[in-house]
Amino acid sequence: MHTTSHRAVLVLFAVLACGGLDTKLCAEEPPPLPIVGNGMEPEVLVEPVETLEETVAPPVAPTADALSATTRARTRQATIAVRSFTPEQTLEAIVANLSELGGTVQSSNTGSARIYVPDTAFEEALATINKLGEVVVEDVSSEDVTLERVTLQARIQELEASRQRVKGMLAKSTTVTDSLAVERDLQQVTQEIETNQGRLNYLDSRVRSAPLDVSVSMQARPQAETLRRGRPFEWVAQYGLEAILPR
Repeated sequence: MHTTSHRAVLVLFAVLACGGLDTKLCAEEPPPLPIVGNGMEPEVLVEPVETLEETVAPPVAPTADALSATTRARTRQATIAVRSFTPEQTLEAIVANLSELGGTVQSSNTGSARIYVPDTAFEEALATINKLGEVVVEDVSSEDVTLERVTLQARIQELEASRQRVKGMLAKSTTVTDSLAVERDLQQVTQEIETNQGRLNYLDSRVRSAPLDVSVSMQARPQAETLRRGRPFEWVAQYGLEAILPR
C-alpha cells in the first residue's frame, strides 16, 4: 500500500507541474535556442547585403536589330587653307558668311579661325569658302558614331536601373557600416552614369555641328614680265629701264 501511495503522490505532483491534467504538455519540450559564442545569447540571422558587382550589370553590346533601327549618326570636320591677296579681309569675309549660315567662331588668331557650322550647312560652308579665296588645302573627314551612341544609351539605362536598386539597398541598411558601404556604391554608379552621359552629350553636339579650321595666307603676286618681247638684255629690267624705253 505504501508503494501505491507513493506512486499516486508522484503522479499528482507531475500533473500539477505540467499545469493541469493534460499530461501531453509534459511530453513536448520547447525547441532549444541556437546559441553562439559563450552559449548565453541567441544567434541573430542577418540577411546578406548585395555587393556592387551583383547590383550593376556588365555592359552589353547592342544587337544588330537595335543598330538597324537606329538613325545613322556621323561627325564631320574640315581643315581648309586659303590663299588671298588680302588675307585679313578674306578671313573676315569667311567668318561673316559662315555666321549667316548659323556658324559660331570658337577661336580666332591672326590668319586663322575655328568655326562651328550646323551639319546641315556643311557643304554650303565649304562652297562659300571656295568662292572667297583660292583653296590650296581641303581636308574633310567623317566618322560614323552610331554604334558608340547606341552603346552609351544602353549602358546609361542599365546604370540607372542599378542606381535604383542600390537606393533600395540603402533603405534596407540597418547598420552604419552597411549604410556607408552602400553609399560608396551609389556614388560609384552615379559617377559612371555622369561619365557616360558626358560622352553621349559630346557626340550629340558633334553630330549637330561640324568644326572648320580655316587659315588664310598671303597669295604671291605673279612676277611682272621681266623682258618685253624683243628685249634681249635682262639688265634692262633689273635697273627699271623698262618703263622709260620706247614701246
